Amino acid sequence: MKKVIDFQPQKTRKNNARIVIPMHPDLETHLTALVGTDTDGFLSPSLAQKGISGKSGLSEKFKRVMTNAGIFSGTSKGQGFKNFSKLSFHSLRHTFNSALLAACRT
Repeated sequence: MKKVIDFQPQKTRKNNARIVIPMHPDLETHLTALVGTDTDGFLSPSLAQKGISGKSGLSEKFKRVMTNAGIFSGTSKGQGFKNFSKLSFHSLRHTFNSALLAACRT
């Protein structure tokens, strides 16, 4: 029996939309090894309390993690005066989602 991750994102909470994705066996192994018994709680409660944007938000924190790992995001020009990071949490998220989708097809 395949295990799944079932959750309701904050942005779709109004219309009760839920997301169910298959869980990779490596992720299951990692999660099983974590200490704790709360199966309904956050994986990282301290991060769950943080905002997404701003100097103390998760996006900036992720940029610092990348820099400390020697990964430099680079920038590309957006519309108007906006610049965007070529590598970011969102590019990692999209790559991960593509890998999950590919895994569903096999």
